[in-house]
This record gives sequence, C-alpha cells and structure tokens, in this order.
Amino acid sequence: MATKPIPRTVDEYIAGFAPDVEEVLWKVRRMVRAAAPMAEETISLPLPAFKIVKARVLATVDKSH
Repeated sequence: MATKPIPRTVDEYIAGFAPDVEEVLWKVRRMVRAAAPMAEETISLPLPAFKIVKARVLATVDKSH
C-alpha cells in the first residue's frame, strides 16, 4: 500500500482531502488567519501549523477525532 506524500504546504495538505472535508479546512484556515493575521503558515509533524511568536496552532483531520 502506497503512503500519502508528506505535504509541503498547507494548500497541498488541504487538497489531499475529499471536497466536503476541504471546505471545513478552508473555513478553519480563514478563521485562524482572521484571528492571527501575523501568524506564519507552515507544515509541522506533517500537519498544518500557524506559528505565532513561539506558540503553534495545529489543525488536522482524523477519523478517530
């Protein structure tokens, strides 16, 4: 079984999901950007992350959550 490639950007991460899940992730991304416009987007662990000074906000999708 082939493993999913590790995304290099938040756009790549979101694009890897079904359209209904993508829609939710785009909304979460917009909310984080609105709340913390200076946050730096990155991939960490390999999940989308927003670095705010020394804090991180991580967002993921998992059937067990």
